[in-house]
Amino acid sequence: GSIGMMVMAGFGMLLSPFIIAMSSWLGNLLGRHAVTAGGRFQSDHLTGGLLFRFLGGVGVAFGIFLLISSVLQLIFGILAWKKRNDLAHTAFPLGVGIAFAVLALPSAMTGVGLISLAFPVLVIIGASMNRQQYHEIQSFYSQPPAPPPADEGSQS
Repeated sequence: GSIGMMVMAGFGMLLSPFIIAMSSWLGNLLGRHAVTAGGRFQSDHLTGGLLFRFLGGVGVAFGIFLLISSVLQLIFGILAWKKRNDLAHTAFPLGVGIAFAVLALPSAMTGVGLISLAFPVLVIIGASMNRQQYHEIQSFYSQPPAPPPADEGSQS
């Protein structure tokens, strides 16, 4: 799960500059077209230009959010990978899995969204299995030792 999170973070980091550049370019192009040519917004040239530039700005903001969340996903994926065998400290991977699963829920209706939701869920499952194994080991070692069996053949 944590390796999948790192791979998806890499895709997000590669995709975000493209989204930023295309949103900026498209918003600027359509904004200039609405102001100079009039297009469909002949009565209010300024409103159409501002609308397209605003939409381009929203796309740029989305690209920046994608970049920041991808960097955080990469960092936390690496940290979860390092703590994968630590049975005593399972709260961190569990928290990372829950946080990124919640972030992936809005996009879970798409194919890529389902994949980006599956990896944090795998981290959650792994952390809970580690926690269960830790509690089983603790309960085994915390029980008092069983008395030795009575040897009935040696009594005369």
